[in-house]
Amino acid sequence: MKKRVLVPILAVVCFVFPSLCAHAAEIVVDFSRTQGSLRNIAGGVNFWGQKEAQKRFIEEVGTDLYRLKIRLHRVKKSDGGYTNFPWQGDDLTLEDMKTIVRNMNVAKTRGCQIILQIYGIPAWLSVSKDRQVVTNNLPNFAKYPPEDYNEWAKLVSETIRRLGRLELKQVDYYEIFGEPNAGSTWYTRMMPCKEKGGAIVYGCRPNELGHNAVQVMKEFFKIYKSSAAGIRNADPNAKIGGMAVIPNPSGIWWTRFFAEYVKSSGVPLDFYSWHWYGIDDALSFVLDKLGSREVTVSFVRRYFEDKLKNQGFSELEINSIIVDLHGYLKELKALNQKAVQYPYSFVSSHLKRILNQEGLDSTKLFLTEWNVNHVADRRHDTHYGASFITRGLIDITGSSTEGQNLYVLSNRRVSHYDQGFGGFYGLFRANGKNFPKASFNAFKLFSMLGNDIDRIGVNVSDDNIYGIATRGNDSVSLLITYYVMTRNPNYGLSKRVAVSISNLPFSKYTYEIYSIDQNHSNSYYGSGPELEVVDHGSGSKDFGKIIALPIYGVVLIKVERT
Repeated sequence: MKKRVLVPILAVVCFVFPSLCAHAAEIVVDFSRTQGSLRNIAGGVNFWGQKEAQKRFIEEVGTDLYRLKIRLHRVKKSDGGYTNFPWQGDDLTLEDMKTIVRNMNVAKTRGCQIILQIYGIPAWLSVSKDRQVVTNNLPNFAKYPPEDYNEWAKLVSETIRRLGRLELKQVDYYEIFGEPNAGSTWYTRMMPCKEKGGAIVYGCRPNELGHNAVQVMKEFFKIYKSSAAGIRNADPNAKIGGMAVIPNPSGIWWTRFFAEYVKSSGVPLDFYSWHWYGIDDALSFVLDKLGSREVTVSFVRRYFEDKLKNQGFSELEINSIIVDLHGYLKELKALNQKAVQYPYSFVSSHLKRILNQEGLDSTKLFLTEWNVNHVADRRHDTHYGASFITRGLIDITGSSTEGQNLYVLSNRRVSHYDQGFGGFYGLFRANGKNFPKASFNAFKLFSMLGNDIDRIGVNVSDDNIYGIATRGNDSVSLLITYYVMTRNPNYGLSKRVAVSISNLPFSKYTYEIYSIDQNHSNSYYGSGPELEVVDHGSGSKDFGKIIALPIYGVVLIKVERT
């Protein structure tokens, strides 16, 4: 690696205290080297929870893309029409819904765009009467096709009209169902079930209809088409999309066949959405399975062909799937750990390539759910979550995905378990006091990079340190984190980092350093809970500093002209 010349102030520090610089990671920022404009995506979240949390996110993080789910499985039908809409059920009261609408309208005035996800077939309309709740807090009947697709379209139309009566100003995007290849909102070839002890067993039994994977997919295409018709009936200018696919191997062929269907049938696809929790865990698992094997077409065919035949795919369809999976797995193997380090870029590139190949170049990509895990996990509570989010936002910003919605803003219900932590994936403690977690502070730091502002180059000598920088006329901001994917974090690790910012267009400056780590801005460990400044000072000419960066620490350095 070519040796870089650090700025004078840092060179002096290293000369006087050489032990400080020994084996230090190097971060070099050049104020003069622009990489285009940064559209800040931090203001994106699944927007429900307690009122104070909603207010704080709007004011302290921002408004880019908010997402709300509407489940229709509790709706009833009588001679007078539809009753018992979802915000009158156990999950959301009418007052809860009014609060969300009011706060969303405030966000709209600040330029926010709204995604509304619609799913959940009512029992009276479903072909299934299975009331067992196994996954996603959704009864099984709600995941099966409707007996009458036209009736479903009418119900969707009425839902949108009723939201309008609650004075929601505008829905920008309607998302139809979600994760159909995983059985979250739509039935699968093999349904999950619960054991007597309550444990969930996946792939436990065939669905009630005896449908194979191909038939399940075709029924989903029908529910997408009828949902889109219902949406357009109530909102003629609606932008419509879905399907919140999980882009594991099955998600790749779902994407291909769905894109082909959309193109051939003329149904709208203004955006394509995807989900993934623990994405680097999942990609690492696949890499481990591949091992030292060469990823050839014949290797992929040997592994998948019989499985695909058993799911009902024709020879022609299997050939198409093999081509896509070969490209996906071959690139994953070639990138190796780079794919794990920048997983959102890796997956986005494959989804966008398929859309482009099917002539859907203008279709936007949205990541509408993501987090460390999809279940309670201690890492959500600690600064691991803050680091995971920061690395993720940096990666998504540089990918083909144009917007994100972290799951989730906050838990609606008050919890006294573990002082409101409990591993919940919300950005606030679920204790009724709306104390922010380290992960909320990570969103704040990312938002402080600015919006529609010049992004400038960051060179980092260490693969486990991620950085992004922006510049204004009189300032520069550098955000970094030290992140290593693991299920069992060792929070005792730390690295010395030599930071230099060169070619500043001003001779004198002040600086502030914000930090999220075990001792700062971190309510789980008793610090904070608010964002903390840990260092400040002034200087002249270029900026240079040696900092100790703990693993899963997140640091923002702001340098401003004086």
